[in-house]
Amino acid sequence: MKVLLVTGSLPPLRCGVGDYCMHLAAALARHPEAQVTVLTSSAVGEIPAAPRLRVLPVMRDWGLREAVRLARVLRAERPDVVHVQYPTQGYGPGRLANLVPLIARLAGPAVVQTWHEPMTLRELRQRLLVRSQLIIVRANLASMLPAPARHLLQGRTLHHVAGASSLPVASLEPSEREDLRRRYLDGQRRLVVFFGFIYPNKGVEHLFELADPSIDRIVVAGEWGVDSAYRNRLETLAQGKWSGKATFTGFLTPEQAAMLLAVADAVVLPFREGGGDWNSSILGATANGAYVITTSKERRGYDEGRNIAFTAIDDVAEMRKALALSETRGARAGRSPGRPAASGWDAVAARHLDVYRRALETEAHHPTPPELPARPLSHVSEHTDGFSSEGDRR
Repeated sequence: MKVLLVTGSLPPLRCGVGDYCMHLAAALARHPEAQVTVLTSSAVGEIPAAPRLRVLPVMRDWGLREAVRLARVLRAERPDVVHVQYPTQGYGPGRLANLVPLIARLAGPAVVQTWHEPMTLRELRQRLLVRSQLIIVRANLASMLPAPARHLLQGRTLHHVAGASSLPVASLEPSEREDLRRRYLDGQRRLVVFFGFIYPNKGVEHLFELADPSIDRIVVAGEWGVDSAYRNRLETLAQGKWSGKATFTGFLTPEQAAMLLAVADAVVLPFREGGGDWNSSILGATANGAYVITTSKERRGYDEGRNIAFTAIDDVAEMRKALALSETRGARAGRSPGRPAASGWDAVAARHLDVYRRALETEAHHPTPPELPARPLSHVSEHTDGFSSEGDRR
């Protein structure tokens, strides 16, 4: 089975979906059934080759003028399946990205799309111009769309396939662990960490409200977003009573990030839109045995199996109570890290191969593109508010 993955970003470009796609591609390439090529932006440049994986960083941008280049790649590669990832930072404002399914289907291959985030009605209409198998990383994604968009999805099956950690599992001897903790703590007693891109919807300011400057060290690990006002706000909060007790690390390598998460007393992710098994920061933290405090629109309380405390969004008092339990749930409790990242991605790849087979089977029975109208509502699931979501529901 020849698979062409399409993504605007791959490492070293810094994009969460790009990281996801690189791990997925490498895991798919490990499977003997798949021949995997990744089509991506030329800005990615040369990247270290993975076994049995080809990368084509040839798309100069994702404007409509690059449609000819896309068509040439499709003719040269002749894939069985084209799998498009949405969204990625590498697509930028280009209009071509949403038309890739249409162009690919007209060239012959079966089409699969993965949606990591909600989209506008216009984007959805463009992506649904042809028959596609649809993968969602967030189980509740359909319910997050406006009503007109939800109507367009009626009758379509959404395959829920959760991701895996994009970080390695840190391997630290006890003495190394304690030395690293001492260096991060720098005289404080409790290590409170945020990890991920720093945007207003991440609620990072709540760390300065729920933590205690008399005992805590706050470490915010991740890249700044483009919102300079938000950056100024956080840097101002790090002064005063937090002066000398809060650190912004900037970008960390995956290995550095994994080690930080492994020694944290608590990884606090107070997302304003809620967190779940689609979020790379949560997946990376739990893979490294961290105690995670995050928010949810659906869940409350402590998930002992995954060592995650779920609170209401913006409920600082509830988060503070959860942080008080870090003594028994955090790094000093000696929790073991999760399974190696490779095994998690191998399972994700196996689920994708199932979807690819379904896409090929569907096209074998319906070989003439395109399918323009939505089908009548035929699958109903309480988990997705009227849409069928296949796969893990955790």
